[in-house]
Amino acid sequence: HSDAATASPYFVLHADQSQPLTPPPPSRRWPPLVSTPCEIVNLPNTRGGGGWTQLVQPPSVDEWYEWQCRINHNPDADPSWAVVWPTAVALTNYLLKGEEDGGSSSIQNQRVCELGAGLGLVGVTCAVTLQAASVTLTDREPWALHCALATAACCGFGGPQQQQQQQQQEEEDA
Repeated sequence: HSDAATASPYFVLHADQSQPLTPPPPSRRWPPLVSTPCEIVNLPNTRGGGGWTQLVQPPSVDEWYEWQCRINHNPDADPSWAVVWPTAVALTNYLLKGEEDGGSSSIQNQRVCELGAGLGLVGVTCAVTLQAASVTLTDREPWALHCALATAACCGFGGPQQQQQQQQQEEEDA
């Protein structure tokens, strides 16, 4: 459908609006990172953007790899995690469509484990937007997990403490 009111929800990354998070030039301690605005559009019954505000990521695979080689002297570094993969966007959109079709997600109140999370698009969506009971992100690359957890925090996901507060509120409402 072309009508926005009946269109399926989908993830939008505004890559042309990225803002640096780390001051240039990158140091040995901090790689080049940017904050890229993003949102989920056409998602009913949630706060604007489906909880998404930004994605923390390297400015490009090339810049991240250059940092690893030049600053950390690590030419064997794997930069594949540093990009938003089309399959991650497709799975995120599939899960969001399930949210639209059934009124509630098959992820809600479930435990989710994302293997090879990379930037964590799917896992963060499950935590922030689809209200999974818990989400575990895994990746062999520590900087991938750093970016994914920073993204979750920037999108308002507070982790275990937030879950405890929600549980207490539910108990008080019962």
